[in-house]
Amino acid sequence: AWIGANSGNRTHPVGQLLPNAFKLYDMHGNVWENCQDWYSPAAYQEFAGKVATDPTGPTAATGAMVARGGGYDLGVHQVRSALRGGEPIDRRLPFNGFRLVLPIEAVRKLTARSKPSL
Repeated sequence: AWIGANSGNRTHPVGQLLPNAFKLYDMHGNVWENCQDWYSPAAYQEFAGKVATDPTGPTAATGAMVARGGGYDLGVHQVRSALRGGEPIDRRLPFNGFRLVLPIEAVRKLTARSKPSL
């Protein structure tokens, strides 16, 4: 992970370090990843005792989106997927970003279409 000790206090292009065990690059450190769900300091208490699948709303009173993973300016003990914070949706910071995601089902459909029929 790009952290305070090795980043030179700046972001780096994806894929310069080794991937994690799931073959994913830069999941921790480098930049905080803005997520689709809204930030609420009480989110974990709100879902206590029940399953929370993709908790994307309603818009929290904070007006902030969840950010995960930590940035290039943090220590090694802080850059992890469980690290969760919130930033107002209109705030732009040099250590915040996002990750484009292609669902597995979409990949399956694309590859099925490109296979020649026998």
